[in-house]
Amino acid sequence: MNPHASKLTVPVYFLAAIFIIWGISLRVTQTVKDESFANVFPVGYLFTLTFMVLALLEIWRSGNIAKSEKWMWTSGILLTSLIAGLVYVIIGRNKVLGLEEEEQ
Repeated sequence: MNPHASKLTVPVYFLAAIFIIWGISLRVTQTVKDESFANVFPVGYLFTLTFMVLALLEIWRSGNIAKSEKWMWTSGILLTSLIAGLVYVIIGRNKVLGLEEEEQ
């Protein structure tokens, strides 16, 4: 396993997504008191910030991708963390960590 890989990156991303989506749905549907939204959404933000730190550490410590690609991932994760994070977790993380098989 890559020494720069964190076993927490993927679970933290999915927890962040669940809490953010849950908080938004509570706010949009307003089927519960506003206190529920106030309790759920900050937890989502905390998980999102944790994911961002873990992902950025993996990206910038990686020797498997070019610096321009590191900047691309960084801007995507900082600006659109849930969307770029999903793409990173599903597609990009293997390349960043050097886990993808080389195509011939």
